Amino acid sequence: MGFLTGAYGKLMAGKLVRQLQVQMTFVQSRLRKATRDAGNMDKFITSQQRMAETQVRSVAIQHQQGNSYWRTIMMGGITMPDSNLAATNPEQYRADSMAYTSRMGDVQAQLSMMQQNQSMVLEQKKSEIADYFETLREMQLQPLKDLEDDLQAEKDNLESRVKIAEAEYEARKKEEQASVKQFAPEYTGGGQG
Repeated sequence: MGFLTGAYGKLMAGKLVRQLQVQMTFVQSRLRKATRDAGNMDKFITSQQRMAETQVRSVAIQHQQGNSYWRTIMMGGITMPDSNLAATNPEQYRADSMAYTSRMGDVQAQLSMMQQNQSMVLEQKKSEIADYFETLREMQLQPLKDLEDDLQAEKDNLESRVKIAEAEYEARKKEEQASVKQFAPEYTGGGQG
């Protein structure tokens, strides 16, 4: 009876090992695909984010160049008081100097406000881009990462089940071999008489 139990156990354990190995192959294939898809999606999102950030930086540089242009335009309309006027009409020179200083202060204040506004807009755009791509990662990349994690866990589970099934197969194989030895006839040369 031990022979039949061992043989049947070996057969069933071998069948289980083969089934688990087929499942393992399927899971490994899906895991490789999920890993590749997640990597491709991450690269795509990262390249799109870099492109958007580059465009924002380009616009910021254009605004800085525009600020230089506006500074030139604004400053061009302001004339310094004539230094010869200081000797001939000191009060007019002083009034012109104060007006010049006041206009220069106004121009500097306007330019400073333009730069602050542009800096705020730039920071807001950077924040919007970061938020957008974080949301995009959560919506498109995270499900792929979750699938990859699930498949990795399933693969690890199958690997341990295969090891257990292989150990069971080996134990049943030894049980069958031990039972076969009990049924083997003894061929000894010792005869009677």
